[in-house]
Amino acid sequence: MFPLPYTGSAYSFDITQVFISSSNLALAHIPTVVISLAFAIWLYKHTKKLSAFYLLLVTIMFSLWAYFDLMTWTANSRSLMFAWSSYDIFSTAFIVFTYWFFYSFVKEKDLPFWQKLVSLCFLIPPLIYTFLSINMTEFFNVIDNAGENSTTRFYVPLLCVTFLLPIILITFIEYRKATEKPTKQKILLSGLASCLFLFIFSISFFITNMALYFNIGLPNAAYAISAFALFAMPFLTGILAYIVVKYEAFNIKTIKSILYILICMAILFVNIFLPW
Repeated sequence: MFPLPYTGSAYSFDITQVFISSSNLALAHIPTVVISLAFAIWLYKHTKKLSAFYLLLVTIMFSLWAYFDLMTWTANSRSLMFAWSSYDIFSTAFIVFTYWFFYSFVKEKDLPFWQKLVSLCFLIPPLIYTFLSINMTEFFNVIDNAGENSTTRFYVPLLCVTFLLPIILITFIEYRKATEKPTKQKILLSGLASCLFLFIFSISFFITNMALYFNIGLPNAAYAISAFALFAMPFLTGILAYIVVKYEAFNIKTIKSILYILICMAILFVNIFLPW
């Protein structure tokens, strides 16, 4: 049977409600996926540009990760373990594709082959430790919680930092090289969007993993912090939508009203969670 969210026991839902409500979980995951996918599909459909294709890959991988993450909160034990043990594959993929998107957008050309090859090598460790099941050490069926390998749990946050550094460096270099003000602002904003996306995602999981590693508080309370990783995508989508509208990036000059709506939806989505 295909693994599905919201198939867990009533007891597991009661535990979840103590730390984060099911309605907040749904709002954190579903609107994020819908907005980002709608924007990326629309952008690629109207431009067919390489950078738009890479952005589409980012949102697809992020959406798969969000789906699996939702299952770790709401699925039955079997589906929960399947999702929990394998969702690093999707998070590492969208981290790599974020760099591909940023490079192709700023440079207006594809990455060198060696950079693609090196970046794809970072996808190998999650495939290995997921296939060998060494990232999950145990599962506590009573409370629907799992024990994670203390080494592998830090792989994704460290990978975010690894790709943040070249994005910051390229942003600085290309900003200095650009001569026109609109070009400078597009480079700066795209760098900011990519950095915020990776930083918010990594810092939420880093705090979670540190709390788990040093046994600070209850495990489920620590995992509730990781839900803030969903904040990352609205920043990327919202800033990119602004770039498209303001500077007519991707050579799009029509249907601006749709993009303004997307921006408003992204801002509204962020505001919903400000009281958390």
